[in-house]
Amino acid sequence: MTGPGRLRPGLADHPAALRCLNRLRRARQTCPPGERTAPARRALEKASRAAHADPTLPLTWEGERGIDLLYVLTRDLARAFENERRGGAGPSGQAGADPHGEVESLVESLVERTTAAALKLAALARSDWDTPAHRSAVARNRLPSRRVLVEIAEGLHRSVAVSAALDPDLDEVRALQDLADGIARVIR
Repeated sequence: MTGPGRLRPGLADHPAALRCLNRLRRARQTCPPGERTAPARRALEKASRAAHADPTLPLTWEGERGIDLLYVLTRDLARAFENERRGGAGPSGQAGADPHGEVESLVESLVERTTAAALKLAALARSDWDTPAHRSAVARNRLPSRRVLVEIAEGLHRSVAVSAALDPDLDEVRALQDLADGIARVIR
């Protein structure tokens, strides 16, 4: 059964969705604890709830890129936080040599960027994710580009050219030529 909170067969366990949700989970786990990172952690939690409420979100280009960005930001935040905890490192790379507070500034900047990116991702979630119009729009957006389809069709034609010259009536040759022609029709 489908409806709010229910996934269509294949959508819940789609590799792209699982990969994105796993990266989002790891981003949440990677974000350091503490009062300074609390805004980022709250925003990450909100983004996670949004991604689970709208299962199409990780399947959109914007959702996928947003989740990947959060993964990178939280990884960088954890590194900067750990570096700060160890006493920081200035331009010389020596521990405790951060007289201008560069590491602290980096941590603050990463918290702000993580918070903003997570809230932006959460805002992309749609309550009407299961409407035919939205699902079609997401599906259409994820189709290969015209250029990619042209390359596939041309490559398929080239790859069977010798076989077609030798035996144009061979079932496999006909099937592959029909497939290439079908792709060409899609892009016209």
